[in-house]
Amino acid sequence: MDTRGIRKVLRRTPLRRMWINFKKLPGVKQVKWKINGERDRRYLKEWIPGIYDKYAVKPVKENKVVIIERRLDKLSDNFQQIYNDLMEDGSFDVHVHYLRNIFEPRKIYEKNCAKMIADMATARYVFMSEASTEVSAVNKRPETTICQLWHACGAFKKFGRSTALTRLARALRSWTNIR
Repeated sequence: MDTRGIRKVLRRTPLRRMWINFKKLPGVKQVKWKINGERDRRYLKEWIPGIYDKYAVKPVKENKVVIIERRLDKLSDNFQQIYNDLMEDGSFDVHVHYLRNIFEPRKIYEKNCAKMIADMATARYVFMSEASTEVSAVNKRPETTICQLWHACGAFKKFGRSTALTRLARALRSWTNIR
């Protein structure tokens, strides 16, 4: 018997009180979202900043560079050139982290993130392929410089005068000092 059948039976019988209570119960998806939402909140508001703060008491290493590749298991084209230049220079200590957020189970991904955050806490320079919720969850040190190499202009999908009369152009007027 499906849910609709149960509802009909409960409405027609003297078990009307049970029907009222049955209606008040949240669905399985709602309960799952609530649990996962609370877990994500604790992960980003407590656990990740806690790891960063634990390792941020150590001094920043001036020659340390952290490269964060979020999805791939190898360096993308942007990073490959930077990595080659840094290694050729020889004066930098380069650490590469592959988070693989889509391809790994959640526990392994979180373990990768914990290692990356701990490493980032003492780094002078951090290069990222795209935005990371874990990186944005921490209050970075003033000595650390974070550079995101994602192709941001591609997000707007229009260029030059083709955007002049759109709502996007009006919304972007405040973004005049972009380097």
